[in-house]
Amino acid sequence: MNWLAPTWIAEIHREVFSALLKSWIPHGQRGEFARRVGVTREYLSYLCAVESDTQRLPSEDLARRIADNLPAPLEIRQSVIENAELARAYKAQTFYAARSFLHQRRVNELIAWLNESHHRATFGASAEETSRADTLTHCYFG
Repeated sequence: MNWLAPTWIAEIHREVFSALLKSWIPHGQRGEFARRVGVTREYLSYLCAVESDTQRLPSEDLARRIADNLPAPLEIRQSVIENAELARAYKAQTFYAARSFLHQRRVNELIAWLNESHHRATFGASAEETSRADTLTHCYFG
């Protein structure tokens, strides 16, 4: 498994978390739902966002409050918690993997990946490829 795998896995879990929220919070009731879990409607929108500039991950406590208030079956509520936890864990693993590369003086590999990712984000073959490359480049490496 290469050092970037945790980055991709973290993004997948974050996207699943976001999709579950969008699917189970009734249309027109996001403001009320946000109030019940103790966040602003805007912050809830950040949790549901796919764009790299606005996306957020909830704390463990907030993920549990969201799951407890979600009008969904138990399996879905558990999946919300699990995907939030896994996204946080893999995102942390990405940080430590990048830090390890820096300590091993393998900066050239990080720079090569950033250049490749930037190229895919700019000149990718599809909108999905460019969006994912842009999200990962900005979200995990500033």
